[in-house]
Amino acid sequence: MEILAYMAIFFLFVLMYLDFLRYQDGKMESSYIIFLLFLNHLAFAYHFIPLLVLRLYRKQKIKLNQSSIDRLINTSFAVISVTLLIMAILSYVDRYSLIMYAVYVLVANFMFLIGHRLRLLFNVISYLMIAITIFSVPGLDYTTKINLIIEAGGITLPAVIIANFRYNDQVSQFMHEKELEEVNKKIEREQEKNEELLLNLLPKNIAEELKLNGFVLPKNYPDVSIMFTDFVNFSNKSEKVTPEDMVQRLDFYFSTFDQIIEQYKLEKIKTLGDGYMCIGGIGSPTQQACINMVSAAIAIRDFVQKESEKCQKTNQLYFDIRIGVHIGSVIAGVLGKKKLSFDIWSHNVNIASRMENNSEIGAINISEPVYNKIKDHFKCTYRGEIPVKGLGMMAQYFVES
Repeated sequence: MEILAYMAIFFLFVLMYLDFLRYQDGKMESSYIIFLLFLNHLAFAYHFIPLLVLRLYRKQKIKLNQSSIDRLINTSFAVISVTLLIMAILSYVDRYSLIMYAVYVLVANFMFLIGHRLRLLFNVISYLMIAITIFSVPGLDYTTKINLIIEAGGITLPAVIIANFRYNDQVSQFMHEKELEEVNKKIEREQEKNEELLLNLLPKNIAEELKLNGFVLPKNYPDVSIMFTDFVNFSNKSEKVTPEDMVQRLDFYFSTFDQIIEQYKLEKIKTLGDGYMCIGGIGSPTQQACINMVSAAIAIRDFVQKESEKCQKTNQLYFDIRIGVHIGSVIAGVLGKKKLSFDIWSHNVNIASRMENNSEIGAINISEPVYNKIKDHFKCTYRGEIPVKGLGMMAQYFVES
């Protein structure tokens, strides 16, 4: 059918070439019939443009959007309307011109709004109207009338091809495809949002396992770096400001912490009131994860200290911080069905919390296992063996720089 469409367009341009020859012979000005035929050749040739554009779109050779196809179809009807207007004027001036021919073109072009069978029926009827009208024109010999009727059939042929081309079906299918495309894009955007939300809640490898299997099996991870932070005298300071100010300041601090740990490819576990907990080493090299953890701790400490110095000058609420870091094996898993929560369990989590408790304002306190992994990268100060609640004496270090 597409080949027939191209053949019809070729045939139309052949007819327009004949119109040009008639114009050179002076017949175009002397015969309204010839001029009306030329206008219809032009109108039908133009009307194939949106049809072929849709075909090219269907073959994915061009890209279209809803507004583009609307403009194309509207422009097509505008051109044909102008053609019909000119024909109507000429028909009124010359009472013996093809008035019914204008009706035919009107019907043929607006047949795009009706069904397939009615479109074919209108083409047959309109062709009969053309034949009758041409025979009724006085001043033409029999041979000329037959030639014009045959040429009018050449105009009807593309109209029939358009009918069989099921233009309406193509437009409907195009609209349906565009709707599906929009729905698919919307689904993709929602999936991206869900994946982004999932990655905010879970480490990447845990999120991938959840998407793949629909669940996450608890696993034991060796040498996971764990950091706890805590704001000193938080309760006393928070009582002196409004709840809104307190929450706003906490959000400011913790949002900055989030940016820092993301920079160092660590994973936030949760906030505990004014405390912050994150880990490193799940799904990444443990040696580098431990180095990244201490680097992140230094960045957090430096940020808090700079913020404290700035806020003291402006009488704004600020916090002092203690930081503790430990490394060891943990069990990690996901809890909940609707509200997922990723967490870790181990006595090493308790040790990391005790490192934070044994720290001092503006200091980063680390355990000996952490020190052994990062001693070649950071300057540390040995504090000696310090009692740890429930765990006895443990060697501890301050990270200086």
